[in-house]
Amino acid sequence: MSYLELFNKYFPTPHYLEMSHAGIDISSSVVRMAEIIRTSKGLKLRSHAEEKLESPILPNQSLLSHQNLIEVLKKIQKDHKLKFVEVSIPEEKAYLFTIEILDGSKEEIRTRVEMHIEENVPISIDEAVFDYHRIKKNEKTGMQFLAVSVVPLAVIEEYIALFELCKMTPISFLIENQALSRAIIKKDDRENYLIVNVSHKNTVLSIVNDGAVQFTSTVSIGSENFTNAVATKLSIDEKQAEFLKYDKGFSRSDDNKDASIALIETANILVEEIKKVFVYWNSINSFKNTKTDSLNLTDEAEASFVGVKKVLIAGKEAGIIGFRDFLTISLKIPVEVANVWMNIMSFENEIPEISMKESLSYGTAFGLALLKDQ
Repeated sequence: MSYLELFNKYFPTPHYLEMSHAGIDISSSVVRMAEIIRTSKGLKLRSHAEEKLESPILPNQSLLSHQNLIEVLKKIQKDHKLKFVEVSIPEEKAYLFTIEILDGSKEEIRTRVEMHIEENVPISIDEAVFDYHRIKKNEKTGMQFLAVSVVPLAVIEEYIALFELCKMTPISFLIENQALSRAIIKKDDRENYLIVNVSHKNTVLSIVNDGAVQFTSTVSIGSENFTNAVATKLSIDEKQAEFLKYDKGFSRSDDNKDASIALIETANILVEEIKKVFVYWNSINSFKNTKTDSLNLTDEAEASFVGVKKVLIAGKEAGIIGFRDFLTISLKIPVEVANVWMNIMSFENEIPEISMKESLSYGTAFGLALLKDQ
């Protein structure tokens, strides 16, 4: 199959993606599935599943060599009778860059983007599959600003083989935090956000601006780091630490002081990484949010606030008691727990079977499952 044929098949036109499909999010330790359907009352979560892997997917490990992953995908397919799926690609297996080029037809834009692939990512155009998102156009100069996503062809081929082995047909692929942003940010929202997506082994920090993910950075601090910090501090096992983490969180009560200190020490490392992203983002953008002028912030705090309206935290860790408040105080910027139901339902007509706490982990799967006109 040629590169163009592969692109057209797995990065298809929106009307094709309007067909019923499920979203499948594969992380290093768990597989999540969500299926969203349209009803007379609006969108509805038809089914969902979470299956933990017996052993984690190791970096650079072939997915086809992970027998438990194959078993889990086959189980999900059988239990929910899935045929068509949209699949997430991990951030570490993809590349993202922004570019400004002369506007034109779809074919002209694709040709112009192709000319800049090799100068922005460490793979040749013959080994890459890419897509782009129009951000904004300068009407005076005719220049179009784009966010470009690039995935190695070998990665796409591996995912295709994996899902076809499990009797499912991938109709599209989307980089993890692009799918997440689709779920937690309104379609027409052009504001600037930082998404903090905490998974088991790492955290992906993403800048979303003008409706598109324009920058990502992966930090080696995840859910297990918070749990291990509590376990070490209190000399307890992982299961006890996990329970304490979600039950008490950052609470400074007398019976939780040591655990909260352990969580704060770990969260401080994450805060420093977030500040680095702010510094980088501010360094490549000339704009400044004039709202900071009325907030009486210090120079350091103002520097971190420039251009970013709000921080959205996603993943199960977002539900840890006090985590949002800690980030708000440390970053001196509004922080919210991401609403993964933002583009699905408002709960006015129906309450989903899945709990709000459990749903925090489904942001990426929800984004993948959403119909493309949402």
